[in-house]
Amino acid sequence: MNLFFPVERATLLIPSGTESDPDRKHLFILLNNPITDEKLILLVSLSSIKQGHYHDPACIIDANETEHEFIKKPSFIDYSKARIEPAISLSNGVNQGVLIPRGTIERTLFNKILAGVLVSKRTPRKCKTFFETHIKPNL
Repeated sequence: MNLFFPVERATLLIPSGTESDPDRKHLFILLNNPITDEKLILLVSLSSIKQGHYHDPACIIDANETEHEFIKKPSFIDYSKARIEPAISLSNGVNQGVLIPRGTIERTLFNKILAGVLVSKRTPRKCKTFFETHIKPNL
């Protein structure tokens, strides 16, 4: 069993593979401590910037900005993949070995990611509403 606490700034590798690349995983960042009666958490996904492919400009991350082991090249937060999950599902996923904890991100980068949630035109409406209702008032 892996020891994992679903708290803000924690990161997880979450499966995101396709038929042609079934082992692919993306790094997700937890944006809040568990809240609401259901102990819900808002997560956003990190993706690397690829030449000739669209990337959301709301939060660009230069590899030099962070000391996180996973971020080694220019990346962006893909707010279109934001989602709300129960903390227990994340903990269970880690315990089952499906989700892989990857430490926490620094506060400066975390604040930059938070700032992009409402700026991005690609953040799902329900995620923006969750952010505005439960996270933004506590910033």
